[in-house]
Amino acid sequence: MERSSTSFNFDKIPKFIMKLYKATNNEKYKGICWTPDGLKIHIYDRDVFVKETLPLISKTREFGTFVRMLNSYGFVKSKDIEEEDIYYNKNFRKGREDLLGFDDSLRMIKRKKSSDIRMRIGDGSLKEIVEYLYVQNQELYTELSVCKERIERQERALNGLIEILSRVFRTNSQDLGARIKPSGHNPHNEMDFFLGELSGPLKEGCEPASPPLQDKGIPELSFKPGGIPHADSDTKDDNYDPFF
Repeated sequence: MERSSTSFNFDKIPKFIMKLYKATNNEKYKGICWTPDGLKIHIYDRDVFVKETLPLISKTREFGTFVRMLNSYGFVKSKDIEEEDIYYNKNFRKGREDLLGFDDSLRMIKRKKSSDIRMRIGDGSLKEIVEYLYVQNQELYTELSVCKERIERQERALNGLIEILSRVFRTNSQDLGARIKPSGHNPHNEMDFFLGELSGPLKEGCEPASPPLQDKGIPELSFKPGGIPHADSDTKDDNYDPFF
């Protein structure tokens, strides 16, 4: 049956859908193609698709965001092969570009009226979307739990490290205090402490040694002509020169 030309509105096709259709049709876009029957899109290499093709279709660089966009435009994941990324929409078919603007099936779901949404419940599309969102929510919850556990583990490790360093610091401080005991000096910080040790009073029992006193019982020796040593007398000759 031939479709009415009034049903087709090319201007209503979203840019995302047009770019997706072009990428699926053209083999130069890697990571995505049609299924053999031409009714579904198959993302056969997710990594290559995200790296090379997705930036040409959407501003997002996350595959999960891309899938949510597909769901918002009415695409659902095929259940034929669960581990494959295969999606379909009744008006997104190979060689049928005229179907892209035939009705509102490829418009954003959030732009539809409530009556249109109720009509989609019958064919299971909305149910598929709800199931997908539920799965995504569970995955996000799991990831959040893992991140929370990882953060708690890192906090415990950090607290343990701080405790170890604190013990080492206290031990070193006690050893240093046992070796260095300033007399009458109370430093306010470590720098004052060490500077005070350099410029402060000497430790008890370490007074500077005075020059040795000459024993008065031993007379000072001097030399007079003739090379005969003798003891100095109490009266010293001012004109005496010991070298002559």
